[in-house]
Amino acid sequence: LMTGAQWQQARTELDEDRQRGRYDLDVLVPGEEVGEGDSKFWLVRRDYPLEFMQGKLPLGAALASASEHIAFSACDPDLADFDPRTAAFVDTETIGLAGGTGTVAFLVGVGYFIEDAFRLDQLFMRDFDEEEPLLQFLAERLKDATTVVGYNSKSFDLPLLRTRFIQNRIPFRGDDTPHYDLVHAVRRLWKRRLQDCSLGNVEREVLGFERVGEGAETRGVVVVPALRETSGARDGEVPQHREVPEVRHEVRGRREDLGILRTPVALREVGEVVTDDEERAARCHGGRGRTEHGGPGRCRC
Repeated sequence: LMTGAQWQQARTELDEDRQRGRYDLDVLVPGEEVGEGDSKFWLVRRDYPLEFMQGKLPLGAALASASEHIAFSACDPDLADFDPRTAAFVDTETIGLAGGTGTVAFLVGVGYFIEDAFRLDQLFMRDFDEEEPLLQFLAERLKDATTVVGYNSKSFDLPLLRTRFIQNRIPFRGDDTPHYDLVHAVRRLWKRRLQDCSLGNVEREVLGFERVGEGAETRGVVVVPALRETSGARDGEVPQHREVPEVRHEVRGRREDLGILRTPVALREVGEVVTDDEERAARCHGGRGRTEHGGPGRCRC
């Protein structure tokens, strides 16, 4: 508790700090202004070496993911040509003040591989008039992406961005690009064991990564190798149906945003017990290519 005089003194000191620029964005978050004239936004760019560890896996492990495994984990044949080197990993943070067209993404993260590193661009909108240049920059970054990758992005991030692009009269090409939403692959392989398929829980239980504070900067790129570990196939092999005596109710296994796509062999390399994960993967193999009604289409696992 503070007295009125103490509160007034603290308020005065805070105003003085603000005037001295102590809380200016370029002081708190080093980056650069991008754009022309008055149409600028704040860009923070970081490059992570491929050896950078996110939990139990290096970021570069995602590059070893086989496209067949990705397509299998998503039950989506459109991902048969998935290439992590040309994919864009997208996440958004919103103001959360309204729904529908009133929801604005003040921060958009887009990650992608460059020659010898994983680059993370964080696009920060300091005020509402910076949204258009931010989206223009994002459109250029997504233009050459062969796949968009996210976590729960089919239900949230991509629809949100589509709305914002339309509001700013900027063409949105995300609907024409194959989309890999990791949350569906994660639920397919690890939901029975983990129950909670939130990204933070997957990071903790599968990747062995504990967030410090809110958010995780490179989380997207780590889930793909982890999925590859649980897909049940060795490198270069297309997953095949495997018989198992019984699929247990408590199934174990999972990874995180992008690291999630490796095989049980790789899981053993990092010391995990994956018996239940293998059984779950086998069940997915068995239901591959059939709908819940037994017809051709999505897998029914």
